Amino acid sequence: MLELRDVHKNLGGETVLNGLDLKVERGETMVIIGRSGSGKSVTLKHMVGLMLPDSGRVTVDGVEVNTLDKDGIFKLRRKFGFLFQFGALINWLSVYDNVALPLREHTTMGPDEIDSVVQGKLRMLDMAEHSRKMPADISGGMKKRAGLARAVVLDPEIILYDEPTSGLDPVLASRTNQLIIDIREELGVTSVVVTHDMVSAYKVADRIAMLYGGRIVQTGTPDEIRSSDDPVVRQFIEGRMEGPME
Repeated sequence: MLELRDVHKNLGGETVLNGLDLKVERGETMVIIGRSGSGKSVTLKHMVGLMLPDSGRVTVDGVEVNTLDKDGIFKLRRKFGFLFQFGALINWLSVYDNVALPLREHTTMGPDEIDSVVQGKLRMLDMAEHSRKMPADISGGMKKRAGLARAVVLDPEIILYDEPTSGLDPVLASRTNQLIIDIREELGVTSVVVTHDMVSAYKVADRIAMLYGGRIVQTGTPDEIRSSDDPVVRQFIEGRMEGPME
């Protein structure tokens, strides 16, 4: 469904992706782990066409993203929902209006239909009672849930999560992990989760890919990653200071 093949990307004179290969199957949850600054978020941006590779191929449903014009990129992005790291809510819009915005901009729905869809997504994420609040008046966990409601309001085929548990306490992080699982099961979506939180990775993943040096060094099930003998993977998942990672 979604594939990156031999993808290279240089930013500011620094090689971020260096021959990255990754394939995500339809309906699975792929978790990409790696250190901060290793290129995880850059990889997500390539998937949705926010960045294009310097070389290599990115394909979604067999369509090569690199070859699309602006209209093609716009159509491609309709397949995706994107949960940004900090929710990325628009500060001057209420929670309700943040969630409704994609429907108002990208569909011909009338007000009543928009209201029905928005209220349904907010109820699904336990945010209905907070719908009229402003982003400044809700907690970090609520901002994540509101951002997730906005990400799924157009019923995307693929959801990209950028550090969904970052900044959350263990209870809220656990709840967010369960929401990712529940949304996959309820909506049947393909999910790609970027994180350095191994508790989250093991909880939500069908498969985990370790990104290091601009490449995927190992891909496997949670159990396969737990028992990996790759020194880079072992250092990362155990949080050790000593090892091949600088």
